[in-house]
Amino acid sequence: MNPIVVRNLSPSESNKAFLQVGYRSVSAAELDAFDAPAIEQLRSALREPLSDPRAGLNALKAQVFTLEPGGPPAELTGPAVVLGLILNVGSASFAELKNTRLVVSADGNRCVDVPIPYLVSRFWELGDYTGVFTAVQGPELIFRFPLPCAKQLSFSLQPQATAEQTGRPHLQQGTLTAYVAPLESAPDRLFCAQYSSAISKRGTPLTFADIQGEGTFLGCAMGTDGLEHRTFGFLEGNEQIYVDNADEITLEGTGTEDFFNGAWYFRAGVTVRPFHGLVYYDTEPPPRCSCYRYLIPDRIPFAESLRFDLQHGSRNSVPDTLYQAVVFWYQRPPVSVQEPMEAVPATESSDTALGGEHPPLLGLSLLAVALVILVIVAVVVGFVLFLRRPRRRTG
Repeated sequence: MNPIVVRNLSPSESNKAFLQVGYRSVSAAELDAFDAPAIEQLRSALREPLSDPRAGLNALKAQVFTLEPGGPPAELTGPAVVLGLILNVGSASFAELKNTRLVVSADGNRCVDVPIPYLVSRFWELGDYTGVFTAVQGPELIFRFPLPCAKQLSFSLQPQATAEQTGRPHLQQGTLTAYVAPLESAPDRLFCAQYSSAISKRGTPLTFADIQGEGTFLGCAMGTDGLEHRTFGFLEGNEQIYVDNADEITLEGTGTEDFFNGAWYFRAGVTVRPFHGLVYYDTEPPPRCSCYRYLIPDRIPFAESLRFDLQHGSRNSVPDTLYQAVVFWYQRPPVSVQEPMEAVPATESSDTALGGEHPPLLGLSLLAVALVILVIVAVVVGFVLFLRRPRRRTG
């Protein structure tokens, strides 16, 4: 993909316009094949799962497993591809879910290791929504990226490391239904998903992905928490993508929310589309959001490496913002994703560091409140002293 960025830079216009377009070169044969019927067929294929996230799954072989954290994994034999996963979590709370990871291994390669709700773009609460590749319907979390394997695919639940260390609650049991189709030959790429979280530092970019090997990058889901900040101003950071060990930025956008197709700090509010969406939006301080962008028609191939950074400089060089991200890609094996670790804000208590209710505004916010109180007290004391001052006698 190649980016086109069109900007209205006229100094006479205070409200500048930005247009970002992705394009790729195609052959004449591809162009001829992409006619009106083909376009309508594609649209129909996208509409169906948007109205029914189970669309097409009932025609596939379903295998049902009961999973417990730390228990034996569920296993499938290949060559095969899982075209849909539905995890029923029963009455589990969001806190229990975010403290439990879904781990997937394909042919001995650990390729997915993500806290359960983050895999479906839910970073702050569950709540129903229906997308093409991910959805939540009541206790069911639905995931529809194809997961291929040559010989074996295994699924297991594991407690998040912080949950084990602190005794936090985690999911006790879940029912996983895998919808499987056979493959005629072994796949040369495996699906991968990696979770990471970080607290922003002034002037330092955030790295969501640093992949070594050959593959195709498919985008990410992201959750942000302003912590001590009162607006979404921290979204000014551009995505910066480096392909194949490039020293210079290969692809750069115009802002965090622009990458997720939600301009002006997601002014349109909650929106669900086939390849992008905003599934959680809270403007009350500190502001929070959950969003996704799947690079399907504009996927990014790489032969040696890919690094996905989020700029944290220029107009958004502010510290102490929490970023959580799940990146998706396909890669030629070997593959080994790392067990995720949570970033814990220094200003948060252990009870609010990993989600749940908004933490209290601390740091600069408390300092500002203290200064306001001091000013008010000083004014009141000054006024009282003024009234009690001795008056001069005249005459």
